[in-house]
Amino acid sequence: MLSDYITPTLITLCILLVAWYFLGVWFNRRRGIRLARSLRDRLNALGAEELTGRWVNASIFQFVARRATSPIGKLAAIIVLESRELPLIWLVNLLRGRRDLLVLRMDLRSTPRADLELEVHPRQTKPEREVRHRIAESGWEQATVGDYMIYHQHGTAHLKETLAALLEEWQPYLRRLSISASSPHLLLDFSPAPPVLETEARFIAVQKLAEAIMKRQGTRDK
Repeated sequence: MLSDYITPTLITLCILLVAWYFLGVWFNRRRGIRLARSLRDRLNALGAEELTGRWVNASIFQFVARRATSPIGKLAAIIVLESRELPLIWLVNLLRGRRDLLVLRMDLRSTPRADLELEVHPRQTKPEREVRHRIAESGWEQATVGDYMIYHQHGTAHLKETLAALLEEWQPYLRRLSISASSPHLLLDFSPAPPVLETEARFIAVQKLAEAIMKRQGTRDK
């Protein structure tokens, strides 16, 4: 009878899901440790001071530093791992192109002017809701650089040359770049994370962007 097979099948499925869960947690922890070590080295190369790290949960690791090489002030660097322990969620995210994510959130030592605000995202993707609301305000202009859409205020003209070179360096891993007059002043999302962490020049290029933002600020470091 069919019922004779249902119970063993369900038991087998439950065992497989539990085994997958623990293997996924184990794999993610090992991968997270490896990526965290690479991230720590990159942050040290960026001059991070009073660097501390911790696991936020099974899939998120975070570093925080009081400041880095000028003009970078307080920063947070976050690794968000794929949900490998949950097969259905992992498969859906994989089909959507969501991989291990690196998020950099930085405050500069001088607040950027409002006319330097900027948003960048890949042309083939739709901006997040937060970004759509932000660029819906008046005063935003639109431009295209390579495979990226740039929404910017009028004061960002002097950033275009620097930004074009950095976008080429970060392509195709950059998922979002934001410059804001409010904290965090500088926000960058990279996915997948490993290629960015494997190349020191690609990672510390963020220093060039911070310097370009502050170039015409005309204010002293905090």
